[in-house]
Amino acid sequence: MKKNLALTLLLGLALGACSDKHDEPVVPKGATTVALSPKSYNLEGSPSDLPGENVLNEMSAYHFEGGKLKHLFTELTPYDGNKFQLDVTGMKGNVYFMANSREAVNKQPIYAGMAEDDFLELTSEPGKAPSCFMTGRTTLQGNERAVSLDMKHGVARVDLLMATNMAAVNSINIAHVAQSGYLYEKADVQTAPQTTYEDLNKKFDTPQATSVNGLFYLCEQQNDQLEVTIHTTVNGQSKPLTGMLPATIKRNAVYAIKLTGNDIELKMEIEEWNEGDKPGATADLSGVVRIDRERSQLPSGVNVIQEDSFDIIEIPYTATQLLLALTADTEVELMTQEAAAQGISIEPLTDGSNGYLNNSFRISTPLRTPGKAVTEVTCPIKFKQLDNLYADRIKFRLKPNENQFGGQLTFTDGLTCDFDRYIDNELGTLTPVAGKQVSIEYEDPNSPWLKAMESDETPGTWRIVAGWRPNDQQADGRKQWARIVLSNPDGTGREEYTIIRRNYGLPVTLMNGVYWCKYNARGDSRNFDDQVSPVSDPAAQQGLSVLEYLNQCTPEEYLELWPWSCQGNKMMRVVEKDGVATHDGFVPGGISNTNQLDPHLLAPDGYELPPIEYYNRIFQEWWMYIDRSGGPYNVYSPWEGNKQVFVESGSRSDISLGTITLPQTFHFEVYNKHNGLKDESVTFYGPGAQWSTAGINHNKLLFACYAANGSGWYNGQWGLQFNGGGPKDTRILRFVKSDVEFIY
Repeated sequence: MKKNLALTLLLGLALGACSDKHDEPVVPKGATTVALSPKSYNLEGSPSDLPGENVLNEMSAYHFEGGKLKHLFTELTPYDGNKFQLDVTGMKGNVYFMANSREAVNKQPIYAGMAEDDFLELTSEPGKAPSCFMTGRTTLQGNERAVSLDMKHGVARVDLLMATNMAAVNSINIAHVAQSGYLYEKADVQTAPQTTYEDLNKKFDTPQATSVNGLFYLCEQQNDQLEVTIHTTVNGQSKPLTGMLPATIKRNAVYAIKLTGNDIELKMEIEEWNEGDKPGATADLSGVVRIDRERSQLPSGVNVIQEDSFDIIEIPYTATQLLLALTADTEVELMTQEAAAQGISIEPLTDGSNGYLNNSFRISTPLRTPGKAVTEVTCPIKFKQLDNLYADRIKFRLKPNENQFGGQLTFTDGLTCDFDRYIDNELGTLTPVAGKQVSIEYEDPNSPWLKAMESDETPGTWRIVAGWRPNDQQADGRKQWARIVLSNPDGTGREEYTIIRRNYGLPVTLMNGVYWCKYNARGDSRNFDDQVSPVSDPAAQQGLSVLEYLNQCTPEEYLELWPWSCQGNKMMRVVEKDGVATHDGFVPGGISNTNQLDPHLLAPDGYELPPIEYYNRIFQEWWMYIDRSGGPYNVYSPWEGNKQVFVESGSRSDISLGTITLPQTFHFEVYNKHNGLKDESVTFYGPGAQWSTAGINHNKLLFACYAANGSGWYNGQWGLQFNGGGPKDTRILRFVKSDVEFIY
């Protein structure tokens, strides 16, 4: 029940403490009585105060005159049962009252001479505004010595109303609740600046089947993220429900979370109740709010479908703008949270004074993300003169993108397919809407790395293919993007879909139709960042061949490239242990035969372990040596007439590893001659194979390659020979570029 208390305030007691830097306020003379009437929390048209909510304790008052704090009264006590007295002079200015305010105000700097505007900017301490915190304000006029004043609750209350006997509530959560609010209300509800936000949760020890008042108390705030989640039990089954509190949370209002329905369709409704609301208060809802087709401006492709209780606006997948007019007799708003989540912009047309002009709205929808199904978005309708939402609504039906993307082309809501790695060859397919033209635009016109190729097998379908550039000086891991552009023949109806990859690469050299990587793998062999890149190629930076670089670089630079091998699928580095050069992490029993692994397993994207046939094109068995220059040598498997190669050998005797100096270490270049001149070449180097704990076998190189039977190439006592090694043997790891559909 609403309590109509007539408390007379005696506010002529002790002055509040002031800091030394402010003048002491003058103790006033004269007396005015003030009758206070606490405003009840109102629920479904009737007062619904809980015990203690309307108690007026910890009274304080602040008298401002000329915009400055003249008198400050704290710890006020009643006399004659429920009377208080306020001693002021002049009867001018504004007086602000607070009850039950100690926790809310706490350490706020209120002092004599304080500007009234600054006082009105004070906010409650985070989480300290109690359910019984109340405020009021009056303006003093003339010689009037009796003043009546309403005291409002400084916070809103949240209740649970059980309008069904088919469910019980286990817990309720309200997300993203502002923890501070203004001490005094503004003309329009505002969120306190620099407030923090927290989720509020109420968990019942036993499932709650009856109504509960006073679940939570919220500060005033503008907040469109107040999602309510209720976990219920229906017929022994868990059923979660979600809904949204209004974006505007007002002080002294009750927000009732009502559960209705049955075990088949349980619903959550949220109602707002304020002082003065009457049971059953409604707008004129005799007719359903419809779309006014005559006043609306609907472009081609937009259709209106009329259901019994609402209209559906069907919108094509393309970016669309329309003007939507509604038939309501009174001013209405569209609740846009669900629409905004789908990228729909709803902008009310106003008359310049925040009123909605003829209930008209400008609607914009973005180009739909490929792969999204038909989506229906509900916009509840709110009558502006009421605080509640009603059943009226309109729906937007967003049609799916009619272009068909296949393969690995999957787009986010930003219409972007970001692979976030290097990738080439066919990325996927595109079957555009009939009549649409397909083109590609590039971030860098000098790097046309993406192509749309018409399919020979499927008319009307395009293959989207990524290419590769050998020794690309931009292949440092940067993002590389291009756009697939669809348009009408006249250039209108433009649609853009962005493809992004990381531009990585390894330095290569071409020999006998194969792009060999110039350097051995090192570190994490799959990670481009651990490898020599085209940008950091040390030989190329000095204008040298790899052989020339290895012959003349410093020992430290040599060791940056030389000491890496692979045992099975594990990369290892040669280190010095107890005076022996050995692979760190060597497994005496072996791991697996590297040559029998998937050729892509150890390689970065776009590269692979060379098949044994590629070595056969450039190596000769038995007569070809890595420690002497010479030739010609007849290769094991000639390629397109190239059947002879030459060798140029180099070595170093100044390489130290820990406490030891390595024996003479050989490296060698295999090259072709064309018209008697040196032509294509590949240089090999690296530690000798290790097959026991005795350490590496110097200069006895074992080359990793792919062969299903485990075969391979090995440099032994009598030169290069076929020898696949076994699971325990280490091999130097040199990759080749995998086949690519086009080079740009």
